[in-house]
Amino acid sequence: MKPELSLAQERDLVLDSYVMHINTHHCRNCTSTEQFSTLYEVWVLPKNPATRRLTPRMSTLHLKSDLRVAYIKMRERTIPICSDCVATYRRAADQSPLPEADPGQWAETIRRKYAPEPRVTRLATRVTNPKAIPSIDDL
Repeated sequence: MKPELSLAQERDLVLDSYVMHINTHHCRNCTSTEQFSTLYEVWVLPKNPATRRLTPRMSTLHLKSDLRVAYIKMRERTIPICSDCVATYRRAADQSPLPEADPGQWAETIRRKYAPEPRVTRLATRVTNPKAIPSIDDL
């Protein structure tokens, strides 16, 4: 587990380089192979270059040309199903494939799943024993 950086260290991080992870997956279902990559920014502390943080590169803007780009071919993996055959995949012979999920509907499903439980407000009921009206004998 890597140590957390302090706020001062977070501010001192400098973009040092980029690294690309190249992944290869072999599908067990249809035997196809798919390859994809993920680009990361490498941020370091100038006073301690061993302290690094990888941040996924989400921007489509050009990379800084003076920074180097390293690449790593990750270990090849076998996966049970891939993007080529998911649309026709059936778990059992009597099941039909599911239709493609709409991103908006999927986001709504996740939102509902992780929404906090609604708080139920219960009104307090006060059970009171009505005081008996004293009779003349009680006085």
